[in-house]
Amino acid sequence: MPPLLTGLAAAGEADADAVATEAKGDNTATGRERAARAADVPHQDLLAERLAVARTPDEACLLAASALSAAPLDVPFCALYLVEETDDAGAQARLAASSGFEPGSAALPAHVPLTAGEPSVWPLAELRSTGHTELIRELPRRLGLNPPGGPWPEPAHSALVVPFLVDTASQASGFI
Repeated sequence: MPPLLTGLAAAGEADADAVATEAKGDNTATGRERAARAADVPHQDLLAERLAVARTPDEACLLAASALSAAPLDVPFCALYLVEETDDAGAQARLAASSGFEPGSAALPAHVPLTAGEPSVWPLAELRSTGHTELIRELPRRLGLNPPGGPWPEPAHSALVVPFLVDTASQASGFI
């Protein structure tokens, strides 16, 4: 399994093999697996190198999206959201960076409400309070469009949503 998927799976409760299998969907042909392994580079090292120079959370998100966009075999698209408090004592997740999708599209809204029960494409409100990682399945149906599939002609069928957790915080401060 590519190191990036291994690292993301380890960050949550999902089994790494299940995440890799689901992320590939029907793309398990031997030729594609060989191509993926041949093109594999140390993505975690690249991501760590880029994030080391970030001075703000927004800059870290931009650098992470840039590094992830260099790994289309592993991550055909990504979105990084940061939590911000609103004037009405609520909170919302603001799209800080993305790759693969147009920012602000129906699939990647500029803001996602973090109020429990409020409809949203992504379950960020629930994940913020639980801190759990969630594998979102049936993306084309859920999003109402075909998400990018990276170099493969088929769209991605699932996405892994991982909250950013800080030791001192009781809730997530962002999501990827």
